Amino acid sequence: MKVLFFNLFLFICVLAFAQQNADSLKRAVDNKPGPSAIGTVVHVDNKNCPVAIRVIRPERKDTLYYIPMGKDIDSLMGKRITFRFGKLMIKQPLGCTGIVARVWDVKEVNKSHKKGKTSK
Repeated sequence: MKVLFFNLFLFICVLAFAQQNADSLKRAVDNKPGPSAIGTVVHVDNKNCPVAIRVIRPERKDTLYYIPMGKDIDSLMGKRITFRFGKLMIKQPLGCTGIVARVWDVKEVNKSHKKGKTSK
């Protein structure tokens, strides 16, 4: 009987330690700096992905569309923003065209945007 209680205690300790490590790993990933970009929040005519962030890259003569996950940016519709992102390795929602990304550190850009100044 003592062996059973000891094994149960040991199992609970291992589970608690594993959960603590998983939580600290998640915090480390959330604090990880990612690439940043400046783009405009635009409306997409699709019910599955109503919002996207359009980033125009003049040096490469192309436009990227980021589909934000985990951040509600509907209130910034039509505004220019700076943001950090991390590409997610998941399928795009049906009918969406763009790069699915986790977006954080979203800030609206002042109309008189000069040398990286942003509003909070």
